[in-house]
Amino acid sequence: MEQALTEGAAEHIESVDLSPIGRYLEGGFAPAALVEWALNKFGVAVPVEALPVNDIAAAEENLQAAVEAVYLRREIEYPCEYLLDITIGRAGADSAYALNAVCEWANRKYDAGWSPDQLTGKDPEAIRDDLVALAENFLADGRLAETVQGFLDGPGRNADADAVAQWARQRFDAQLPADQLADGDRRETLIRAGRGFLRRELTELERFVLLQIHDASWKDHLLAIDHLRGAVGLRGFAQQDPKIVYKKEGFKLFGEMLSSIRARVTDIIFRARMADAAEMQNVYQISSLVHDQMTAYDDLALDMAAQQAAAAPRKIETIIRDRPKVGRNAPCPCGSGKKYKKCCGRT
Repeated sequence: MEQALTEGAAEHIESVDLSPIGRYLEGGFAPAALVEWALNKFGVAVPVEALPVNDIAAAEENLQAAVEAVYLRREIEYPCEYLLDITIGRAGADSAYALNAVCEWANRKYDAGWSPDQLTGKDPEAIRDDLVALAENFLADGRLAETVQGFLDGPGRNADADAVAQWARQRFDAQLPADQLADGDRRETLIRAGRGFLRRELTELERFVLLQIHDASWKDHLLAIDHLRGAVGLRGFAQQDPKIVYKKEGFKLFGEMLSSIRARVTDIIFRARMADAAEMQNVYQISSLVHDQMTAYDDLALDMAAQQAAAAPRKIETIIRDRPKVGRNAPCPCGSGKKYKKCCGRT
């Protein structure tokens, strides 16, 4: 019997197909899986050679540098794309109002010196490329730092904190308190304010995403805590203190909530975009039209209701007995000699 079982087990093991797990045993599986994860999560195409298996610190540094480069590109491109969506995308490339809004935006942010005549008849993709080039010049090529340094070397050389704050308010639409504009920190403070001004559209999107995810995650956490509170009393049957278990499990759930927030934010922030109110209104209008189309049989229902209302009400007929009512204590009509309540009238 033992030999038969051993042979059967060996035969079964030999028949199992283990080829799907072969990829996990390959030497390059770990970096390839990391490359695939980075591509799916951040949209970053990292070469496998940049992620050495034997040097975790170097792999982490290379991956972080690649993600930061993609994020910088999003800082450059997203404000321009959002502007075109709410101007040319809504009104069309031939709209004078849209072209004027694009020029005002570009001149305000990048000192472009554009006029609507320069954009008339220009392809929207070409306008986008020009805007991206301006943004790249400021954020990636150092034009922002040159602008700030030019002010500090010129009109702001001997200016007090109030004058510097006024320039920051006019140029970058930034409200900077005077204590942040000390002589040694003015340059970095102004550069941070300028960077925030240039990426304001992306900041608003990130703020919206963070608020929505935090709100939804906190509601889910409160629901999980309610379920835990209702079931933690059963731990007493396992000789465990429900209060201690509640504290430990609650802390664990809170940590899981924070981890899920970080994961969800990084999943969305590299791909999401903000829809303007007009676009959302169009969605609502389309939904309304769809609902109207779903009620195509309303006319038939109204006709049927009208026919029923027009029909004469049916007269309620009175029930007439074909035999006299038998009392409870009367003899049963079946002829048994018993009272009706003791015979056929028994319920």
